[in-house]
Amino acid sequence: VLAKHGIKVTGTVIDTHTFIGVAASGDAVDAAWRTQGLDGVLWAEPDLIRAVQLNALPNDRRLREQWHLQARDGVGDIDAPGAWDYTMGHPEVIISIFDNGFDLEHPDLIDAIVGGFDAVDGDLDPSPGCVPTPDGLGTSENCPADRPFRQSHGTAVAGLAAARGDNKEFGTGVCPRCSLHVVRMLSGDGTRSVSNAVAFSQAAEDGAWVINNSWGPSITRFFPLSN
Repeated sequence: VLAKHGIKVTGTVIDTHTFIGVAASGDAVDAAWRTQGLDGVLWAEPDLIRAVQLNALPNDRRLREQWHLQARDGVGDIDAPGAWDYTMGHPEVIISIFDNGFDLEHPDLIDAIVGGFDAVDGDLDPSPGCVPTPDGLGTSENCPADRPFRQSHGTAVAGLAAARGDNKEFGTGVCPRCSLHVVRMLSGDGTRSVSNAVAFSQAAEDGAWVINNSWGPSITRFFPLSN
């Protein structure tokens, strides 16, 4: 039957009643339509070859180094690309990062930052300060000798959350199209101009949907924290 319709049988699968064939016309879809329903044929379908890849994968240069987004062995990662197939976030979603200062000119953050303030100095500039010990970066020529290190932890955390994706720069955040609200709340000596409660309230008034805190009571001067 198949030969009559220009299909050459090349093998069997599952059992001797399921055949693999090649259409003489080269059009497997057309051959399947023509042969299904013929006497002796229960079903016929094209065996399509498709390169499987994620629908959404940013083009950032160092994306494959970010093992926490999708680990090769599937252990310890958060499977972010699976979520990106549904959404990469939206600018109206504002993530507030409470940390120790932020590089406001960073190419992966500059387009994501929509607001913030400095709860340490009591102004609207949450740029990182200089500290005596490193928290990631090396020394900075713009810091004094007694405090040679530029704070970098806040910048790193902000990038993990919402570094811009698809801009061919560095890596990408978990929510690469969300917005960032950055709050400098930690200084080298733990002091601040406003309380935690006031800073949290201000972030909420500024429109924050989420407030991220990668710090704890052990590095605050006041314990327990305000209810």
